[in-house]
Amino acid sequence: MTESAALPAPDPVIVPESTAFWDGTRQGEFLVGACTACDEWFWPPTRDACPHCGADAELRAASGLGTLYSWTAVARGSAPYPNGYVVAYVQLAEGPTMLTNVVGIPMDDLQIGMELTLRPAVTPSGVALPRFGPVS
Repeated sequence: MTESAALPAPDPVIVPESTAFWDGTRQGEFLVGACTACDEWFWPPTRDACPHCGADAELRAASGLGTLYSWTAVARGSAPYPNGYVVAYVQLAEGPTMLTNVVGIPMDDLQIGMELTLRPAVTPSGVALPRFGPVS
């Protein structure tokens, strides 16, 4: 297979629960949910309570580093997405696993466990979609 095609960066649907996350991306921050009591991190970051212990949750700046947990190539995209892009689970350095895209690497070079780094894709409204690519 070849390298993932360039992906469009459409504006996400922003709901009240996700506003703080998307505002953070506008400021260049990658925010992840974290518990104020048990200190566990979680994804998605839109919860008011910790999914592990039920205590209050907050958003914390994450490193933007992770490892490839699993992936698949989408061979038949539909408009506006092209053919040949990667959908993956990336385990963040902080612990949680998130569904995202991997970009900037030939599909044949993808390996479970490889290190990845955040490669945000800025949308027309200025928020950034969290995508990941190879650590350079």
